[in-house]
Amino acid sequence: MMMPQAAEQRSPGIRMSQFRCQSTVPMTQRCALVIGELDVAFTNTLHEVGISVIAVPSLVTGEALVIASLAYELVISSTIVILAPKDTYGQDTWPLAAQLTIWMQEAVIQPAWIVMPTNELSEQSRTRAERAGCVCINAPKTREELTTFVTSTFDQSVELDRVDPTLDARTQASIRRERAGFRDAAVVLYDTIRNQQQKSNRMCVPTSEDMWNALRLLIIPSGYLKDDSIRQQSLTVYAALGGKDRTRQLLREFSETLEGSDKRGLIALLAQGGRDNLAKTIGCHPDNVGRIWLRRIAPLFVDWLTLQ
Repeated sequence: MMMPQAAEQRSPGIRMSQFRCQSTVPMTQRCALVIGELDVAFTNTLHEVGISVIAVPSLVTGEALVIASLAYELVISSTIVILAPKDTYGQDTWPLAAQLTIWMQEAVIQPAWIVMPTNELSEQSRTRAERAGCVCINAPKTREELTTFVTSTFDQSVELDRVDPTLDARTQASIRRERAGFRDAAVVLYDTIRNQQQKSNRMCVPTSEDMWNALRLLIIPSGYLKDDSIRQQSLTVYAALGGKDRTRQLLREFSETLEGSDKRGLIALLAQGGRDNLAKTIGCHPDNVGRIWLRRIAPLFVDWLTLQ
């Protein structure tokens, strides 16, 4: 079974994406991770009922965002994944649902509902999405429909492979085998799509402020993050750059362009040396590592990304 491929070989260059990292809202009690373009009315309604929405355009950035958001070591709010039927580059999203479902079953990431609005899909496409692991719905339009949607996707336990319990045991086993075979084949298809999108080299170059928040997250110990909007901004940056491991790889390459204490400090940062060790390495007070040094490093890294 394939595992997440966060650290891919770097392509020759990095181009500006068709989207920018947008400012995110503070994390509320519930969060929706959106991959592709969701109906504006649906998105606005989610915001209105207090659901924080983080949206990315493509399957590759979506995979990175979901992996980071549903990592077991993170204490997070209730989360769902919403897949538009196609991402912004026209690729079907259901193969990603199959990959995420398998990772959830294997406990690679925490279980969460994967939802797809299917108002305009054919019955065949809807069936395919359901077999991949999606909960297919018509996008809520009324307050009553939205209440039902929120209740069903946030307040109920996730069932990753539900089969009608009234069926006999042999039929249930047959259905599960059929689904497993379908998802395995879908993952092979998704791997091809992933490779194509990575080769296309569409990547977001974040703002200096977003990059500063992302770098700060590398020195904030787990459980000490008081402002969760920082984590949101950081996850968006990591997803845009191809995942957290991919971001670290880019930072290692960037460190080769630096000299002296900046180079030593960035190497120590990637080695998770901690704030106090970083302060000794770069020769500053510990309080100034994130507030001053990283704020100076962040725009240099953004400029380097832009020029590649």
